[in-house]
Formats: sequence, C-alpha cells, structure tokens
Amino acid sequence: MPLSGTESAMQCGKCGSEVRVLAFPALVCDAAPPPPAPPVVADESACFYHPAKQASEVCSGCGRFLCSLCEVDYRGRPLCTSCIESGRAEEPPFRSRYIHYDAVALAMVLLPIIPPLTYFSFIFAPAGIFLAIYYWREPMSILPRRRWRALVAIGLGAFLLISWVILLAMMIMAVMGISW
Repeated sequence: MPLSGTESAMQCGKCGSEVRVLAFPALVCDAAPPPPAPPVVADESACFYHPAKQASEVCSGCGRFLCSLCEVDYRGRPLCTSCIESGRAEEPPFRSRYIHYDAVALAMVLLPIIPPLTYFSFIFAPAGIFLAIYYWREPMSILPRRRWRALVAIGLGAFLLISWVILLAMMIMAVMGISW
C-alpha cells in the first residue's frame, strides 16, 4: 500500500499480521531538498560532519562549520544538531547589570558609623550578615571579584552583635546590682 500520509498499515508477507508504518512527514511532502553543497576546494572550510562538502554557515552555539544539509535555522540563528540536543540553543539572557550584594552587605554593617544610625546597629548588623551569606553564590559580575567584602561584613556584623549582647548583659547586671 503506498504511503498517502504519515501513517499506513500493511500486512506482513510471512506471518500475515498487520504492520503499522509511521513515516517521517518530510518523506511524503513535496518540499524540495536543500541544494547540495559544492565540493570543497583548497583554502575553503569544510563541513564538520561532511568533510567533502563546503561549509555554508558557522554554528552560533559551538562554532563548527556546517554545510547547507547540516545547518538548522533556530530562531534566526544557524545551529548544528549537537547544539540543539545539548541545549545550547537556549541562551540565558545577558545580564548587563549585577547587584554587588557583598558591597551592599558591607555598607549595611558600616552604616552604624554614622552617629545618628549608631543606635540601629542591632538591625543593620544582622541584615548585613544575612545579605553576605544568602547571596554568597550569586554571580558577582562579568569581571572576577573577590569575596573579601562579604567576609568583612560577616565579621563586623558578628562583632556588632556580640557588642550589643555584652552591652545588654552589662545593663541588666547593673540594674540587678550584680558586679563583674
């Protein structure tokens, strides 16, 4: 039975059971195949997958040279089948701005240096420690940055919290009349 669509059923000549055939849609459509790539001549690039064919595109995912048969146009970008399979076709969005959480954490811990904000260091210190720890693995920027700001923020924040605990303990002891 000739293939009229993408599915057809036939009987096996040997056992007589029904055989269902699913054909690739391109097999039955009337679309013209891509034109064959010209053979490679000296000083020209060859297809990565077909060394005898001249390359017509460069894969935007991995940089391989591709002939017209291998090149897949994916969202306006030429890609090879390997890049589509490996997921390189989906690029993460480019981030042009990064929040430097380590610098924000350090600023939060250093804000109590300003005299009117000194009394709020018991709020700023835990906030700075939280920012430094929570965003530790966050990408910091395109250029490499060290994590010393986060470490200093954690250390100063811990120092401020310990200072507050000691100050409160001393105040409680003074009110209760207990001496050192």
